[in-house]
Amino acid sequence: MLPHSVTRQRPQCQVRQIAMYLCRVALSMSYQSIARALQRDRSTVIHGCAVVEDRRDHPAYDAFLDSCERCVRAVFADRASAAKPSKTAAS
Repeated sequence: MLPHSVTRQRPQCQVRQIAMYLCRVALSMSYQSIARALQRDRSTVIHGCAVVEDRRDHPAYDAFLDSCERCVRAVFADRASAAKPSKTAAS
């Protein structure tokens, strides 16, 4: 059996790994940018994304991540389009 301190931290690690994965997949961020944002090493981000990708073999987990990806893309789509100058404003 794992020590209580280890099992208590596991959910936090899984949430962080999902955040890393969503940043990479849904927002197309670089591993280095994600690492800086989450104050982690780039290799930790690569590992976290790989762990989440491996878990996608489970249908329920895959469906959950699909929903998360759609939400992230929906929220940040408005920001991405607002950051780009419109062609009519530049003319």
